[in-house]
Amino acid sequence: MENINKNSLVTTFNGNTVYRKDCRYIKGEFYIKNVDCFNINNTWYRINSGMIALDHETNTWVLISETANLIKGVIAYREDEIVVGYFTENKFKNVSIIIPNGEYVCFSEDILPASKFILSPYDLKFHHISMSSKPTKINTNLNLSNHIYGQLVYNVKNIDTNFMSTVVKDTKAFLKNKTYSTTIGRHVQDIISKFGYSYGVEFETNGGNIPYFKLKEGGLLPLRDGSIRGIEFATIPYASDISIKGIEQACKTLSTFTTFSQMESLHLHIGTLSDISKEYIATFYTICAILEDEIYSMFPAYYKISSKFKAKDYNAPLLKSLVRSNLLETFDNISTYLAAGKRFEGLGSAHPSDPDGTHKWGVLQR
Repeated sequence: MENINKNSLVTTFNGNTVYRKDCRYIKGEFYIKNVDCFNINNTWYRINSGMIALDHETNTWVLISETANLIKGVIAYREDEIVVGYFTENKFKNVSIIIPNGEYVCFSEDILPASKFILSPYDLKFHHISMSSKPTKINTNLNLSNHIYGQLVYNVKNIDTNFMSTVVKDTKAFLKNKTYSTTIGRHVQDIISKFGYSYGVEFETNGGNIPYFKLKEGGLLPLRDGSIRGIEFATIPYASDISIKGIEQACKTLSTFTTFSQMESLHLHIGTLSDISKEYIATFYTICAILEDEIYSMFPAYYKISSKFKAKDYNAPLLKSLVRSNLLETFDNISTYLAAGKRFEGLGSAHPSDPDGTHKWGVLQR
């Protein structure tokens, strides 16, 4: 008798015929387990109860009323019609779309046909091609007090760890299958890969924003910069084998969503060796001091006195008086000067004029 009941056939709420053992009997009808009903917190909920939904971000069924940051939005676009569902908010993936009957939060740009939607660099929203107004210019009115990133910090090391890890992970995945836009890019990449350094770039802007879901294209991290009107975008540290590819992608994204002028700068950071020494730093400083005139000759003359058009002389000559014949003495002079008289406490230690890394513009030695 037990086997007969166990394997007996039943008709589910929507007319399917299945084995009884695969079902739950709820409110007078049969529901297939994990198809028509789901166990959440030790309780079975019907798919048609209105209490549960498939979270397309986590791909799990959840209680709508008890799931934080759950959004009801567009999960698919088929035959010029939107399909609505639920997903946990992910600002690095979700986008806004504008169609004739309104504006919606959409699960991902990947579900939008490129032939039907245009991404506006002005409002960072996808506009349906049928819309009469599709702003195509960059919003240059945006500045440090009017942007999308919340509380901006001055230094990459102060960025929220979850924010940082997400951008790093998404960038590596994005760049993995990207090709170089030029032959020279591939050639330069082959050369610098032999050195094994990591590279990073800081791009200063005077207007515009980059949407969260586009930060991964170049590994871009938004930062505050007190010397410019716009936002500074620093890249993640590129490994040598993807650095040119990353810079290419970053420049494409920046040119689409931001603006710049002669008032902004670009900074290149080259990762240090793991066994870098005091002697190494002293030697590098000495060589730069010797070659300083040649280095200046590679740039416009006015960059030597940048205070004529920027807040400070950021490219002022090095203090050659710090150099000694003894490398350790040279390093001691350099570190003491740059630390405003404080003794060297190790690479990466906080500056005494800015111990919490929140007002680097107060560091005269910069």
